[in-house]
Amino acid sequence: MSGQIAPAVGEVLGQMVRSAAVPMALVLVDGFVVEAASPAFEAIVRAPIVGASLTESYPGATDLHDVLKLAAQGQGHQRAFGVEAFGVGLGPAATNAAMQWDWAATPVPDGAGGVGAVLVVASDVAGQIEAAERIEMLEGLVFLSRRVSGAEDEAALYRLLAEDIGQLLGAGACIIMRLDTPSNRNPHQRYVRPMRPGFGIDADELPGAPIQIEPGSAAWRVIFDGETFATEDVAGDPELTAYNGFFGVTGAKNGAAVPMRLRGQTVALLVVLNKPEGFDGRDLDLAEVFAAEAALAIENARLFAEEHRVASTLQEALLPGPTPPVPGLEIATLYRPAGPAGSVGGDFYDVFRMHGGYYGMLLGDVSGKGPAAAAQTALVRHMARGLALNEVQPGPVAAELNRAVYEQSSVEGFITMLFGVFDVEEAVLRWANAGHPLPLFWRRGQIAEQLGEAGVAFGIFPHADLRIDRVKLAPGDVVVWFTDGLPEARRPGVEMLGVGPLLRTLEGVAERPVSEIAESLYQRAVAHCGHLEDDVAVLVAKHVG
Repeated sequence: MSGQIAPAVGEVLGQMVRSAAVPMALVLVDGFVVEAASPAFEAIVRAPIVGASLTESYPGATDLHDVLKLAAQGQGHQRAFGVEAFGVGLGPAATNAAMQWDWAATPVPDGAGGVGAVLVVASDVAGQIEAAERIEMLEGLVFLSRRVSGAEDEAALYRLLAEDIGQLLGAGACIIMRLDTPSNRNPHQRYVRPMRPGFGIDADELPGAPIQIEPGSAAWRVIFDGETFATEDVAGDPELTAYNGFFGVTGAKNGAAVPMRLRGQTVALLVVLNKPEGFDGRDLDLAEVFAAEAALAIENARLFAEEHRVASTLQEALLPGPTPPVPGLEIATLYRPAGPAGSVGGDFYDVFRMHGGYYGMLLGDVSGKGPAAAAQTALVRHMARGLALNEVQPGPVAAELNRAVYEQSSVEGFITMLFGVFDVEEAVLRWANAGHPLPLFWRRGQIAEQLGEAGVAFGIFPHADLRIDRVKLAPGDVVVWFTDGLPEARRPGVEMLGVGPLLRTLEGVAERPVSEIAESLYQRAVAHCGHLEDDVAVLVAKHVG
């Protein structure tokens, strides 16, 4: 054993290294001589050197073995293995096929307070690098998904996508360009329109008109062939001459255009610009992943907007128009779906004129949610109106309505409802309660209370023996009908609101206008839980003499 470490130590270390299953070597500092190496290490050091640093330091070296020989001869740098730092010295300068190697050196004392040799261990980090890149990509996707899910409209979505993707890629600017075929232009030509605002781009300076895509151009290939295009010289790239007006505004130096594809079709272009170190293959891979996520987000936003439009139209058709004037009563109604604005629920109300001096009032809740429940509300509401054409007593109307609901195959589940008739001449409200929350009632000088009893919900049994309750109204009296979304308002870990707080709220606002009473009751429920998980319908009637 040569070098400045003890022979016994060198022998032990040499045996350990030669029998090691991992790439490992004992290298003497004096001349950088490989004293012992494992078979795995020999395979690595014979692999071609990748990278410029070692070949520049040791001209003529083709592998790590050559580097060690040259170092032993005193050529090149005398620190092939950063002994002083005892850390990474060569990786990833050596590679074997798809492997990437990280090198660590551990000092072996020479007995005189110095270092006589180093133990070098190599580990394949290609898998680690790939895993780290995948984690980074997934983290970027999660961040992107969370951000765009909060976009309130299409313009906000494009802005968030451009901003987040630009920052995730380390680009100075980013913008999405949507495919566009203006109706006043040749339908066979293709255009893209910059979706403003972008990220890192002055939106006011961007062209407002669509930009025509020339056949055979880079943009054409991105759109129709699904290719990703990148250039290090935007201004000097001949394929981008036609778009100098656009890129001149952005001040782009380098850039890339990535197709945003959905179901095999390009729906938009993701354009990223001005990355300080340029766009390498990994950047483009990330951009393609983000572009796919952005395309899906845009499509979801489009579908949501369409669903919102359909739902809003359906809801407008299902809910009655303005409440007709009822002699002796001021009436206000309120409907708030638990879902996003424009979503459709199963709560309903109606006020309509009957023959003579009578007016019908109903408020109910269909079990279930969505368009099917909403369609059932329309069916029940119109059946109630039809049955009340020749009958002014709530009992017979309610009994027939129950039978119709029970026999109607298109109605699933059950329906809770209040159906009442207001007699204008007597100022008497009579109603039948089919499994619904009891009405609230307030009279000046008294505490608010609940009225009547609840019967069986409609649609459960073929015959319903419903009790008819009544109240004689005096000027100032207030009656409130509501669906169970109010008293059952709750959030995890918090009890339901219940009826008590609603009664106390009614006592405090009963002398206000009826619209304020309805809104106050709704806001009391919101204050309890923050966000209602069920739809709410409220009908407030105040006798005014």
